[in-house]
Amino acid sequence: MNDFKNIVSQKLNKLGTPASTIASLSDVSGGRFSNWLNGVSSLPHDKAQQTYGVVTDLERLVDLAAPLPLDFSKVNALRRCIEGLRDGTLKILVQKNEPSTQEKAFAIQFANGNFFHSQDPDGQILHTINFLQGAMVSESVAAELIKIFEHLGHRAKAVENKFTCDPSCEVEQVWRSAAVEVSAR
Repeated sequence: MNDFKNIVSQKLNKLGTPASTIASLSDVSGGRFSNWLNGVSSLPHDKAQQTYGVVTDLERLVDLAAPLPLDFSKVNALRRCIEGLRDGTLKILVQKNEPSTQEKAFAIQFANGNFFHSQDPDGQILHTINFLQGAMVSESVAAELIKIFEHLGHRAKAVENKFTCDPSCEVEQVWRSAAVEVSAR
């Protein structure tokens, strides 16, 4: 039973949780819990085991919620979270992403104001009046496509997309005969 007390005491210090929170979650009076931790009195084995379970569950909750802090003064909320973890009704996902270095995306706009969309099976250029329905490509692909379109007799320019999207990074993703058109120059 001293093992439970020592482990609970160590975990309590590690978590930085008030003893009153652990006592309340363990259904033990604050005074009785304090006396047990200080070695003045003992707890029945089932209560010591329950207290150990509570601090173990709190550790798990802290780990799952990291780096978000938990408010240990909200005992009822903590109790519901622990119960949810135990019975599988609470799933916690905290996702920390590295800053992204997302590549800029561009649409190709023709002189008539329409945007390049794709090619049909016959190799014809398909276009749209809606910027967001145009093919979104990287800056280097946009430069290559503009050269292809100029070679085909179309005036075009690249327009940067300020919305988040994943641009096509290879000409072949949006233009089937790019190799033929570029080599024909």
